[in-house]
Amino acid sequence: MGWAPVASPEFPAVIERLQESEKLKGLRHVIQDEPDDDFMQRPDFNAGVALLKQFGLVYDILIFERPPSGSHSPS
Repeated sequence: MGWAPVASPEFPAVIERLQESEKLKGLRHVIQDEPDDDFMQRPDFNAGVALLKQFGLVYDILIFERPPSGSHSPS
């Protein structure tokens, strides 16, 4: 598994270079680190993930559920 800026406009060029590695099977992005709660719904992100299929790569998602905004953890 590797990482690349899937939502970047430069992603198509990056994936062209990365796919040359025989060891690379897919990409992973730590979604919970994104400040945008709707990151997975953005067109740029989805276009990048869709591009992986053309290169025979998979997308490995890593997400933890966030507590609702304004909630507090128990003391």
